[in-house]
Amino acid sequence: MKKSAFVLTAAACLAAAGCSDSGNEAAANGQGGNASANASVAAGEGTIVTALRGNSDLSSASGLVDSAGLASVLEGVGPYTVFAPTNAALQGGLGEQHLGELRGEAMRPQAVALLRGHIVPGVVTRRDIGAAIEAAHNEPVQMRTMADTVLTFARDGEAIVVSAADGARARLTGDESTVQNGAVQPIDGLLRRAEGPPQ
Repeated sequence: MKKSAFVLTAAACLAAAGCSDSGNEAAANGQGGNASANASVAAGEGTIVTALRGNSDLSSASGLVDSAGLASVLEGVGPYTVFAPTNAALQGGLGEQHLGELRGEAMRPQAVALLRGHIVPGVVTRRDIGAAIEAAHNEPVQMRTMADTVLTFARDGEAIVVSAADGARARLTGDESTVQNGAVQPIDGLLRRAEGPPQ
């Protein structure tokens, strides 16, 4: 499958189809986009942090956000979208021991790097992603993360699959949450590998 020719950066967001960032939207990057995609799910109450804490299937990701010191960032203005690995994804991808180590002070930089690889700027709903893929004639589309890595989104039947440059791959799963400062998209895998402890 050939990748779309464009990379959706922080400024562009999902400009090919519009992004639900109400303060920015497609007009901020000089592209009209798709007006229907801009009318995505209305933002609910709370923040990304409260959405993570309120979803029992994302409790491991929520705990990692807290221990990494990113809660204050994800409670701020944003907006951000977090592609949050489920408990099973984190535990299966890292193992209980390594996940526990990542919650420690010594591993905070590694935890931050792991999480930043799962965060993109703007409010990105599944409708936005689907519209961007459709606008690209069903070719994959890409977004750049806060870790300056690229995530590629494609359809696999009815599902949306997201993959990283190193081959890591996950499906969007469960229910998305749109909140005042962004969105949370549960995923069933890791999009960035965690580094080991400092030597």
